[in-house]
This record gives sequence, structure tokens and C-alpha cells, in this order.
Amino acid sequence: MLMAMLDELVRWDEHITVFEYALTRLVRLQLAEAAAPRARPGPAPKLHAVRGEVQVLLSLLAQTGVGKERDARAAYDPAARRLFPMDTPAYAPPQDWPRVLDQALARLDALGPAMKQELVEALVRVAMADGGLTTSQAELLRVVCAMLHCPLPPLPTAGS
Repeated sequence: MLMAMLDELVRWDEHITVFEYALTRLVRLQLAEAAAPRARPGPAPKLHAVRGEVQVLLSLLAQTGVGKERDARAAYDPAARRLFPMDTPAYAPPQDWPRVLDQALARLDALGPAMKQELVEALVRVAMADGGLTTSQAELLRVVCAMLHCPLPPLPTAGS
């Protein structure tokens, strides 16, 4: 009932903001895991096996909080090259981002702890590429880390 009401509120204006996405996904995750704790995953995939999902996540975060595609690409490229030096995926934010991000996060949650840490470090690099962190980027980082079941590193605050 609660999730149905939240989903209806999010769909009300036919535009999903990062905040709305983060709020509904965190509530859904907490309710689902309280009702049925998550099962232990099978073997962790290699990072290259989830290259497309990583590309979606990095591209979306780079696009969030910037006004120009050039700035988003400048934030995306170094992080993507660091994760995939031999076969760097191109910057390409998804059109239907909430659905695509849900699918990507479900696959990325199967990564092992070391790969998750490397991914989160790349995400923070993307978000901090311009020296600042927007509210939308911080919200997206928080929900991504929650859905990947990994800690979010300390983020700089205003004035740090």
C-alpha cells in the first residue's frame, strides 16, 4: 500500500526526479529486505561482464547535476578509462533511466566487495570531477550504494 502510494505520487507529474527515484528505491529496498532478507548471491561476475551496466551508471551520474554534455563527458571519461583501460565504453546516458538503472543496479549488486569498492570510487570521481557535488549527485550516490549493499565513502561537504 505504501509503495503504491509513493509510486502514484512519483508518476503524478509524469517526470521522475533523482530525489523521487532515490526515495522510492530506498523505501522499496528496506521494505523488501525486512520482509525477506536477501539470499547469498552466487559467484560474482567480473567487472567486464557488467561493462554495460557500469557504463549506464557512470553516464547517468555524469549527466546528473551538469548543464552541458561536454562537462558530463569530461567527468565520465577518466573514470570509465580507469575501470576499462583496454575497452572504454562510450558516454551514453540512457533515455528511460529509472528502468535501465534498476536493471543495472540489480546486476551490479552481484559484484564482489572489491569490485564494488572500485566502482564506488569511480562514481565519486565522476561526481567530484568539477570540484563540487550537487544534491542530485549525492542522492544518486547514496541510493546506488544502498542498492549495492556497500558503504558510501565520506563525501566533501560545502566548504571542505
